[in-house]
Amino acid sequence: MKPVSRQEMRKLKEITDDEVRLQRVREIIRKIYNAALDTARLTTNRSYEFSIPLKRPHDSQRIINEEPNEFYIANMELILKNLSSLFPECKVSHAILSRGYDGKLYDISRMDEIIFHKISGVIPNSFIVIDWS
Repeated sequence: MKPVSRQEMRKLKEITDDEVRLQRVREIIRKIYNAALDTARLTTNRSYEFSIPLKRPHDSQRIINEEPNEFYIANMELILKNLSSLFPECKVSHAILSRGYDGKLYDISRMDEIIFHKISGVIPNSFIVIDWS
């Protein structure tokens, strides 16, 4: 056994929490990475949209409200940075998308009047998008 100082004892919880956070971020990145590769390998799509899970507060099994999972939002910069390094020359972004009548997803921040008529409604959550077009 190795001696552990008082200072180290005080920081141990913080260090452990950060290790758990980084492990979860790595798992998210691995999941998105594999799904994007599968999309490129198995479809003619030129992008992959990962839907950020929603946190769903419940009141007696009734959904009151939906909001993006805070963990993803808090770690978005790190997730995007790592995905960008795994997919060089691809556009990696965090976007709010709308589904069109044609079933496709459109980035509402890049929407113009030409495609506006195709939109059937805004989806209540956001996406991590990997675009290799």
